[in-house]
Amino acid sequence: MNVLDLNKIQLPASEFPERAEIYVCDVCGIDITKHLPRGQAHAWDLLGRPFYRCKCGQRYRTFQREWDSLTDWEKRDYIVKFVVPWLATGILVVGFLLLVRSAYRYPSFLTVGLSILCFIPKVVLAVFFILISYDLLELPASLWRTRVIERLRR
Repeated sequence: MNVLDLNKIQLPASEFPERAEIYVCDVCGIDITKHLPRGQAHAWDLLGRPFYRCKCGQRYRTFQREWDSLTDWEKRDYIVKFVVPWLATGILVVGFLLLVRSAYRYPSFLTVGLSILCFIPKVVLAVFFILISYDLLELPASLWRTRVIERLRR
């Protein structure tokens, strides 16, 4: 059994999503906090497994949803909120890389100056692109779980 910090708010996992820092299994008492995602500031549901099964067999609701369980409106909203900014940021990052390449191949005051001027905003955009990419990985993971793994189980 894991040693838990008693100074933190600890609740049984059956009371999730009630706010706590540690959630423990109702049956075996192990810490399952990392399997129960905290709510985020945005309003849409997180993509992920709707249930978590503890090692002892107890099932807990995670309040996540799979891609196939979203309505058409929610799917469209997800695409607008993630895919469109991802594509726009990716195009800008690729444009910057092409600018740097042309400054390297054909050095001139204009291309080198533009490359230096665009460097900091593009670094910020690259970080944004990576963060969006991380959230976007939930979509293929959800499709893998619902379409591929479910067919293999049948």
